[in-house]
Amino acid sequence: MSKHIIDGPRTRVESERLEHYTRIDRQTSGKPSLQSAKLTRETRSRDPGEKLRRYTKLDRQN
Repeated sequence: MSKHIIDGPRTRVESERLEHYTRIDRQTSGKPSLQSAKLTRETRSRDPGEKLRRYTKLDRQN
């Protein structure tokens, strides 16, 4: 998956997975979910590939 972060997604499943981590999911209260809020608060200087790796690792732990 780390190679595809640089090259872009190669399959439909990978592109959906990338969209999942960039989409802001709204809860019933209208606020972003905790994970999405962390994604949007990250500084722009951080490498986007590293950000995706952290959240995919977090997803596997849950």
